[in-house]
Amino acid sequence: MGTGVRGLFAEYIELLVQFGYLSLFSCVYPLTALLLLLNNITEIRGDAYKICHLFRKPFSPPEASIGVWQTAFELLGFFSVLSNCWLFLMAPRVRAFLQNAAFSPAGVLLLAVFIEHVLIVVKLILAFMIPDEPDWVRIKREQIEYRSMKALNLQSTSEVTVREKDTCRGKKTPTGVGAGWKKLILARW
Repeated sequence: MGTGVRGLFAEYIELLVQFGYLSLFSCVYPLTALLLLLNNITEIRGDAYKICHLFRKPFSPPEASIGVWQTAFELLGFFSVLSNCWLFLMAPRVRAFLQNAAFSPAGVLLLAVFIEHVLIVVKLILAFMIPDEPDWVRIKREQIEYRSMKALNLQSTSEVTVREKDTCRGKKTPTGVGAGWKKLILARW
């Protein structure tokens, strides 16, 4: 497979399919989680070998987010709530319990819809309460931005100082690509 987007596309599709198996059908076959964990452990080791020994460099540029895949995972999570509610109510033990409790078919349907809606509301509340970016990541990002802005301000003040010195001496200040670095080096001298 090629580099860049095509390689990431295959990786995201694989994760989406695995998440789909886990979230949609884990109540039917509970060992799904264990099998996917073993698969992912071997996948991580295989990817590490490929990156370290075959490619020897990352094959994709860094991205700020996963883009449209975030929506795909959220939709799959929504449908997994629906699927698991209905699969749970179709289980033989649950059906026998509901029949013994004298639930009518309409009552079972209303109970399923009620449980489904409660779980969707809980999912939305949790999605709203849990931040997309943890506090420690936000603080670290702000520190890096502050340091880079401070460095840029130091560079611009040193450029102004170099220009003032050069105009006093009658020199012409360098311009073009890398002129800022030349000015910064001259200011340090």
